[in-house]
Amino acid sequence: GKTYKVGMVCDVMTGVKARGKGVFTKLGIYSTEQLKKEGIAFSTGYPIRPEVIPGHKKAGWEFPFKIPMYGKFLKLDTFLRIRNKNFLKPVANFILHSYNGFMNLLSRKIDKSSLSTEYYSSFNIDNIKGLENFISEWINENVIALNKNKDFLKWRLGAPNKSYHIIVLRNKLDDKIVGYTIIREVEKENVPCMGILDFSLLNQYK
Repeated sequence: GKTYKVGMVCDVMTGVKARGKGVFTKLGIYSTEQLKKEGIAFSTGYPIRPEVIPGHKKAGWEFPFKIPMYGKFLKLDTFLRIRNKNFLKPVANFILHSYNGFMNLLSRKIDKSSLSTEYYSSFNIDNIKGLENFISEWINENVIALNKNKDFLKWRLGAPNKSYHIIVLRNKLDDKIVGYTIIREVEKENVPCMGILDFSLLNQYK
């Protein structure tokens, strides 16, 4: 029932020539001390590269839990081709499509006739009508929630030379946004993927 001001680490960069000299650790210690002086209750981060973990530990970071990463294959063509197992493709894709089809049958169905989808670039966030109202309603439905207003999204998705897509789910009856997701095309292990960075829905539409 209380509100806390907290920090979130988004990015840390060290010049190539300065690496291995403790700069990363000193940056971490300095930054967290500054946050503490500003009255920040705690800070969170999600480091994914093994080489940065020692620096985080030296700066006093604790690792209370791991955030799982989920994935779903839509087809296995590239995955098998780069592993020289093209001969498995027909059987593997058949099994995959059968499994995905079965799981879709088990999913709870909602009436989609009143819903529509809209596609936006991360450069056009200001054009998304009703986004701020959706974020406010979504925050009220969640005990712990990040205020992902337009200013935050512009900052978070404003990395140089990066392009993100925002897909909005709207109720056609009242023109209200009921959900949205942020995606980006990436390659993992040389396999083309669609990375889902954010996925937010109002409770009744989950």
